[in-house]
Amino acid sequence: MLSARELANRLRETRLTAGDWYDTTAIEATERLSLDDLQTIRQMVRDAGYEGIEVEPKVRRVHSLVVGQIGALADSMPADGAD
Repeated sequence: MLSARELANRLRETRLTAGDWYDTTAIEATERLSLDDLQTIRQMVRDAGYEGIEVEPKVRRVHSLVVGQIGALADSMPADGAD
């Protein structure tokens, strides 16, 4: 089975290669992904072999990791028009 970090990386890579960019401002403000992203995470977790009571804790962990990754990427980007 894939780890939560591997699932988070896979989701982020899938979104980026599809040209489907995150709204980093909204994610940082709410610390939440969209409902579509949560459904995608749930499906990925199930596809990775997690079942029953394992699913929701793993979904929360993957969600948390993705939000953290997006926040870290946003922090490393230069600010617009700050000069």
